[in-house]
Amino acid sequence: DDYHDNVQGLANRNKYRLRWYDENQSQFQLERKNKINRFSYKSIYFPNVLKNTIPLDSKGVIDCFEPNLPGEVISEVSKRLFQLYVVYERSYYEIFPGLRLTIDKDIKYSNSLCSSALIHPLDSPVKCVLEFKFNENVSDRVFNLLNGLPFRNFRHSKYVIGIDTTMV
Repeated sequence: DDYHDNVQGLANRNKYRLRWYDENQSQFQLERKNKINRFSYKSIYFPNVLKNTIPLDSKGVIDCFEPNLPGEVISEVSKRLFQLYVVYERSYYEIFPGLRLTIDKDIKYSNSLCSSALIHPLDSPVKCVLEFKFNENVSDRVFNLLNGLPFRNFRHSKYVIGIDTTMV
C-alpha cells in the first residue's frame, strides 16, 4: 500500500521504515513518515530493549517496540511486510538556519536482509539524489531560492526506486 500510495502521488500518505545509521544495526528505530501535501513529518519510536538483530516481520517489529507504540501504529505496522534494504552514503550541509541540503550517493538495494543478498546488493539506476529539507516557516524563502537554480525539481523516492529495482 505504501508503494502504491507513493506511485499514485497521494498527497496524504504514511510510510513505515526501520532505520539505523553507520552500520550499527543494534541501534535501529521505527519511523513513521507522514506526507501531508508538500511537507513530510516524522515520528520516531525506539525499541523497548536493545536487540542484536533487526526484526524481519511485522510481529517482530511490534514485539521490539511495544509498549512504546500508539495503538494506531501497531495496527498499521501489523499490515506491513518489511522487505526492502536500502543503503547509501549521505552528506549533510546547512545552507542557512532551517534549510539543509542532503546528497545521497552510492545507493544500493536488496529485497532481503539475509546475508547473501547484502553481499551483492543492486545498484540504484539513480546515481545521486540532492534533497533540500526545510521547515514550513522558511518555505517561501526556500521556494524563491530553488526557483533560481538550474535544476529540475521532481519527486523522487528511494523506496519506490528500490522496490522497482529489486522486484524485477
